[in-house]
Amino acid sequence: MEIFHFLEQVFIGNELGLIKGVYQKWPRRSQPLLSMVEAIRNKYADDDDSEFDYIQVHSKGSIMTDSGHLFLPPILALDDCRIQTAGDQNQLLSYCNTVKELDLTKNKISDWSEVLKMLRCLPKLWFLNLTSNPLQRASWPDGNIADSFSNIKHLILNNTEVDWGIVMKLLTVFPCISELHLSLNKFSSVDIPENFPPYASLIKLHFAQNKIKEWSELNKIGRTFPNLEVFVGMESELETLQCEDDFEDYFSKLSSLNLSATKLQSWEDVDEIKNFPALKGVRLSGVPFLEEIEKKTRRQQIIARLPNIEQLNGSPIPEGEREDAERAFIRQYMDQEERPNRYYELEEKYGKLDPLANIDLRPKDVIKMKVFFFDNVQEINVNAKQTVKEFKKVLSNVVGLPTSKMILFHKQIVNGNLMDVVNLRNPNKFLWTLNLTEEDCFIVDGKDEEIRAVSSNKVQVLKDDSKGASFNIRF
Repeated sequence: MEIFHFLEQVFIGNELGLIKGVYQKWPRRSQPLLSMVEAIRNKYADDDDSEFDYIQVHSKGSIMTDSGHLFLPPILALDDCRIQTAGDQNQLLSYCNTVKELDLTKNKISDWSEVLKMLRCLPKLWFLNLTSNPLQRASWPDGNIADSFSNIKHLILNNTEVDWGIVMKLLTVFPCISELHLSLNKFSSVDIPENFPPYASLIKLHFAQNKIKEWSELNKIGRTFPNLEVFVGMESELETLQCEDDFEDYFSKLSSLNLSATKLQSWEDVDEIKNFPALKGVRLSGVPFLEEIEKKTRRQQIIARLPNIEQLNGSPIPEGEREDAERAFIRQYMDQEERPNRYYELEEKYGKLDPLANIDLRPKDVIKMKVFFFDNVQEINVNAKQTVKEFKKVLSNVVGLPTSKMILFHKQIVNGNLMDVVNLRNPNKFLWTLNLTEEDCFIVDGKDEEIRAVSSNKVQVLKDDSKGASFNIRF
C-alpha cells in the first residue's frame, strides 16, 4: 500500500533559510497533545498505513522509495505541532537518527525530561530550537544527569521564560554550545553564581528584549563566557554602560555589539563603548536620544567618539569618513566651554583647526542682469524662482514682443570668459537651475525677424559684440 495518497513539494521555512520538504495535504487535526513520534507520523505518514514503522533520513532531501520507506531531510521542522512528549524512544531513534537540525518552535513541551529523551534519540543533532515552549515552570530531572550532549552547538530558548538555574544546568549537559539565544525571557538580573566555572565555548549570545538596566549586571555574563565575541542586546531596557568595572576584565574578546533600540541616556554611555578592547562593530540605531540628532551629525559624532570601531550600524567606516568625522567633532566643540575628553585627544592628533568659513552657497533669488534684444540692451532684476514661461511674460513688457513670437537665450559668462549660450526651450524650467550670475545675460530674438532669425533645426554662430568672439548656440 502506498504511504502517501498525495505528495506536494513545498518550502518549509526556518531560521537558517528555506529547505525543501514534503508534506501531505489534509486538514489540521483537532486532536489532543501529541508525542514527537506521533507528530512525525501525522506529518509524514499515511494514517491508514499500519505497517509504517520507520523513517530514514537522506542528505539530499525527501524522497520515496519503491519499498515505501520515506527519506526525510536532515533539517526537521516540527513547529506548532502540539508536541508535549518524546514518545517511544526506540521509534524516535529509528526515525531521527541522522537528523542534524530540529525546530520545535511553538509546541507544548513543559518538561525537561522529555527534552532530554528527544535528544538521546538524535545523536547527530547540533541545532535545537525550543522557542515559545512553556518551559518557565518546567522542572529539572532529579539527580545527576549522566548525559553530555557535546554535539549541540546552537541552542535557541527565546520566549521560554527559563530561569538562570535551568540555564546553568543546560550548560552543564551541553558543554560545547557556541551560539545561545536567550531573548524575550524577561530577565531583570543575571543570577549566575560566582563559583560557576567559565564556559569557554560560547561565541555568540542573543539577549534581546530583556529587562536589565545596568551594564554592571551584564558583566556577569562576560565573566561566565570569557570568549564571547558577539553580544546582541537590542530592544532591551538597558539605560547605562557606565560602571566601575573594567570591560577588559569581562569582555576581552567582544568584537560585535548590538545595542540598537536600547534606552541609553547620554553621550557618556556611548563613550564607554571604546573601552571594549577588541570591539570592531557596533549597532546603535533607534536609541532615543541619538534619534533626536540629524542623521549625518549623529553618525559623525559616534565615529569620532569611538576610535576602535570599523563598522557602525552595519556600514564600514572608510579612513576618509573617519578623518572628516573627527575634524567635524573638533570644530563642533572648539568654541564650547565644556568639551569631552575625546576633543583633546583629537586636537593632539590634528592640531588646532581653523573654523570653517561660513559661505552661503545658496543661489540668489534676485539677480541684476542685462537683456539684449535687437539693437537694445536693458538691465533688469531677474527673479530666479520663476520659470522660463513666467520670465518670458516679464520680458514681453520689456522688449515689446509677444511670448509666442519670442526666442530666449541664456548667455553664460565666467570670469569674463564666454562658456555657453543655450536656447531656453523648456517653458517649465526654473531659472535658478541655470546658476545665474550678474555676469550672465539674456538674448531675446524674434521668430519672424529676418535680421536675427534663428532656425530651430540647426546651430547658428552669432557675433559676441562685447568680446569680439564667436560662440555656439545650443538648441
